[in-house]
Amino acid sequence: MFYKNSSIDFTNLVNENNLKTPLLVYDEEQLDYTLHKVKNIFSKYDFLKLSYAVKASYSDFFLNKFSSLGMGCDVASRYEYDLIKDYSFQFVTTTAPYYSKEDMIYFSNENILIDFNSLDQIKQFVSIGISQEIGLRIRVSFPKWGDRNLGTYGEESRFGIELNQEIIDYISDNGLVIKRLHTHTGQMTPELCIYKVQYLLEICKFFDTIDTINLGGGLLHLLEDSERTIAALNRIDELLSTFYEENQRRINIIIEPGGAITLPFGYLVTKVISKQFLGNSTIVTVDSSAWNFLPWNIYKVENVSIGSESSSDGIEEKVKIAGCTLFEGDYFGVFDGKIKLHSFPSISVGDLLVVYASGGYSFTNSRRFNGIRLPIEYIFRNKRR
Repeated sequence: MFYKNSSIDFTNLVNENNLKTPLLVYDEEQLDYTLHKVKNIFSKYDFLKLSYAVKASYSDFFLNKFSSLGMGCDVASRYEYDLIKDYSFQFVTTTAPYYSKEDMIYFSNENILIDFNSLDQIKQFVSIGISQEIGLRIRVSFPKWGDRNLGTYGEESRFGIELNQEIIDYISDNGLVIKRLHTHTGQMTPELCIYKVQYLLEICKFFDTIDTINLGGGLLHLLEDSERTIAALNRIDELLSTFYEENQRRINIIIEPGGAITLPFGYLVTKVISKQFLGNSTIVTVDSSAWNFLPWNIYKVENVSIGSESSSDGIEEKVKIAGCTLFEGDYFGVFDGKIKLHSFPSISVGDLLVVYASGGYSFTNSRRFNGIRLPIEYIFRNKRR
């Protein structure tokens, strides 16, 4: 397994250190465990490079950690590049649906290859006349056998290019040199990872200047089962070896962990500030905001003030957890318009709740509606080390 459970006693952490909620706690020991597992397995494959998806978190804690491990990174804007350029990332890639003319010039001057999302983007780049080398973000058709419930995007994605004759002719007529293919299909299973490599290697046969395939992110499922992951990497190694034998050209693979190496290691600690009964519903309000801070979170929530105890009669309270803004929809867990009911043996004003998987896509998705302050970051380091 790539992951292990956190050993933090959140109640003691808050009380002993006199910490104020809301609080975002990073578990460094838990993160280091996963990074060690990832490095131990992935470093065995010479063709493979890890690139942190900066959009997941701008926290100095993560940026320092990942850059010190020799990872590259992927940025979606000049803003993100300016955030990371003083860290020691080994390489930088970029792809986005929009770059201004000034952005394109800036990245080119920094020797950063852009993976373009559309023919119109490419035409704008050509009109500037600063470089012939480009990357292409490819829209990969989703296999019929794939599980679309994984949140995976295929041919219906609004991102990426579907190669056709018009695009191929434009590339040829303008003397463009394609160096890299880039794709992202949401969450990747090991089987889908293999499929994407096979799909993109077929494109590599038509453009003999391509030396890199970036498979994008979505690694939460890829890191669930180390045996399946190793089997997939071995199969990809075979595919690349066959490609080399047939084409005398080596292809490198980049994968972009983002949420997979940030989400599980951050915990939002928030306090219940009120409890009210509305018709058949019980609503507890906390001193943080889902709307402002965790709009994408799945919201596994634990009441750490009551420990692991269960109710004596086996009946649990089912409550809606509301954020502290004046937005009616500020609830922890809204799916398809339905507000999630969270179950606890008991819940009272003053209780500490911990929202799991809050380490990624929280600060980078945050807003300041009503001027509510965002959580304070706290790094938990095991004192025994």
